Parts: sequence; C-alpha cells; structure tokens
Amino acid sequence: MRKAKIFMFSLLVSMVALTGCGKKNNLSPEDTIKKAISNMQSAENYKMTVNFNITTKLGNSSIAMNFDLDGIVDVKNKITKYNIKASALGIESETEQYIKDDGDETITYKKDTDGNWTKQVSSDATSGDMTNNLPAILNSGNNIKELKADKNNYYYEITVGADAIKDMFSLMDDTDLDDLDNFDGKFVINVGIDKKSYHYASISMDMTDLLNSVSSDAEYTKVAFVINFSDYNKAGQVEIPAEVIENAKEESDIDVSTYGFDEDDYEDVLVCEGQDSDDTASLNATIYIGFNDGVSETSYAELQYDFNNEDDATEFYNEASEGEYDGVFKYNNTVSLTYTEDIDASEQTSYESWKANLEGEGFVCE
Repeated sequence: MRKAKIFMFSLLVSMVALTGCGKKNNLSPEDTIKKAISNMQSAENYKMTVNFNITTKLGNSSIAMNFDLDGIVDVKNKITKYNIKASALGIESETEQYIKDDGDETITYKKDTDGNWTKQVSSDATSGDMTNNLPAILNSGNNIKELKADKNNYYYEITVGADAIKDMFSLMDDTDLDDLDNFDGKFVINVGIDKKSYHYASISMDMTDLLNSVSSDAEYTKVAFVINFSDYNKAGQVEIPAEVIENAKEESDIDVSTYGFDEDDYEDVLVCEGQDSDDTASLNATIYIGFNDGVSETSYAELQYDFNNEDDATEFYNEASEGEYDGVFKYNNTVSLTYTEDIDASEQTSYESWKANLEGEGFVCE
C-alpha cells in the first residue's frame, strides 16, 4: 500500500509538471489579451483554421450546415488565402478565396463550383483581415474572466458589449443591426493564448442565442464558431496567381438570377399559412403576395413536405428537382421547396381578393 501511495504521489507531481500549473502568468488578464492582440497585429503571417457549425430547426427535423476553412493570413503583404469546404443536406462543396487589402479598398477573388473566378471590390479595407476585426472586438470586452490553464495555453472568457457585437455584425451586409437591440443575453468569447509566445491559439463563440435574437426567419439550435491559430511568422508569403487576377470577372458583369422574396420591395404584403396531409406526407405552406399600387405583383411560396418514409421523400425530391422551383432541399424524410412567380397583369387583383381566395382554400392569413 505504501508503494502504491508513493507511486500516486509521484504521478501527481509529474502531472502538475506536465500541465504547466507551476508556470505563473505575471500579466493581468487584460494585459495578456492586449499583448496577444499586439503580437497578432505585428506578426508577418500565420495560419488559421475555422469551423462554423449551424443547426437550424425545420418543422420536426433539423438541418445541419458545416463550414471548414483553412487559410494563411499574410499580414505583411495584406493578402489572405482561404480554402473552404461546406456541407449541407448531404451536399458537399469546395472553393478557394483570396482577399487583398489595397489601400482604401478590399479586393476579393472567389472560385465558384464550376472553377470560374469572380472579383468583388469593397470600400471596406478591413473586411478580410482577422488582424483588424476580431482583435479589436476582443479588446472592447468589458469583463475578462481567467479560466483554468493547460500545458500550453492560458484561457480567458471575455464578455462583449452591444457596440462590439454591432461592429462584428456590421461585416454582414444583410444583417439588420437594429434587431441587436432585442438581445438581452450575455455574449461570451473564449480565447486561448500561448504561454510562451503570447499569441492567440484559439477563439471560440457560441452564437446560438445571439442569432435567434436577430433572426425572424429561422430558429437556430446550435451556432458554434471555433478558430485555431498556428505557425506565426512561419506560414509563408501569399501570392495571388496571375491567372486568377487576369481571368476573374467583376461581379457586376455576371448575370445572377435572384430568387426569394424581399418584403421591402412592396407597399403591402399578404402572408398566409396552411396545412394539408394525406397517406404519404403532411404539408406546411407559407405564401407571400406582394402588392404595389393596390394590385398583386409577385407571389412567393415556401412548402415543406414531411413524408412518412424516406423512399417517398426521395422520389418526390427527384421529381421536384426537375421542376421550375427556386430551390429544392431534402433532409431525411423532409423536402422543402421555394417558388417565386411574377403575376401576369391579367391576374393581378387586390389584397382583399387574394385574402378571400386563400382563406377560402383553408389558409390563415395575417
């Protein structure tokens, strides 16, 4: 028994040494964060990997989307290269992206699924550079809590204020920042900082509550965002290939068909919901009708079919994929369709007429 106790004591001492618990950080949490920010901004380059996992509730099912990004940030030359993999609804895709800060603007080169490159120019010269955006947000944290360290890293929990959240979401053009006023929860960012170099090792965020507070279109059950950093000053220089620069088309030169329904384009919008079912599936439908000058112009439908078995769902999905729908999506036994149609002048009627007709079909209209 005594030998066993001596062995356990020796093991404990070894574990303490391995985990680095004896190495004290002489800097305060605030100074540690600031030093890591300074080191990131002064680094010539580094590597980063990002995992963005989103799970959205869809009726009785859930849709999981996963994004993996592997990149090199060339701080010295203000160029970033990303390789991006995405998966959703059983569909996987890969693409590449280069971002270059060029004076007062940012130039982004993206490769589409067909291998063609596009070029987008933005007046925001910091949108693609992690060294300018996230560190500034971290620095604005109004409460920093020190967590338990491990062998390699110090860990901190940073509570971020409303203004910093708005700065973060301002990078997303389609986000209504006024909706952020509805968020009364606590937004926390967790960071890991290397003990030896005082470089950022990791940054993670749980954005579930935050996105639910600003979104009226979807219910999120999981939104996790994790970034890992490595190879500071060892990642190498990034160059944009000449063939990319020469062959990339300006986005304004590309013919893009836009689907969906923007309620802001109409003076009045009628929204009606309905349900139906048979022996094979149940249907939930939402129909939007847009009106200008008192008459209907556009109809938009979101249809969700929940089938009793996946074979029927697959058969329906294959048939619908050959139709003229905007989008056709399948997840397990659920198939979702979206469809937009401009209403012919001969069929354009009033708000009251559409409402009466749809309610006559069993819909409930707002």
